[in-house]
Order: sequence, then C-alpha cells, then structure tokens
Amino acid sequence: MSALIDSNPEYAAVKLIRADWDKHGKSGLRKELKIPRRSTLLMFKGGEEVARVVAQTDKQVIEDLFKSVI
Repeated sequence: MSALIDSNPEYAAVKLIRADWDKHGKSGLRKELKIPRRSTLLMFKGGEEVARVVAQTDKQVIEDLFKSVI
C-alpha cells in the first residue's frame, strides 16, 4: 500500500488505520465489522463500507479499492 500511495498523490488522502491482529483479533470492532482474518482490507466512504478484500496481494485489486474511495 505504501508503494501505491507513493505512486499517486490522490491516494495519500485515504486515511489508513492499521490494527495488529495479535493484539486486536478478538476485539468487538473485529466482530462488528465481520473481519474474518489477518490481511483484511476494508474501504469506507462517508462512513459506509464500499469495498473489502481478504488476503489479497494483487496490486491492481488493491489499487481499485483506493480508486473506489477517492
């Protein structure tokens, strides 16, 4: 994600929040957002979830998520 953000200044406007799975994997927020495992990426716009991927490493897929919120 850092490389994507560096490649396009518009992506820098996307606020990232990273949660340590070992520390927060059993949290209420994880349950509320239905995060099934590590490496889950959620995108929100206007407080609503607009996209989600789980265990995805394909650059284009992740870039499409960023595009969905800018």
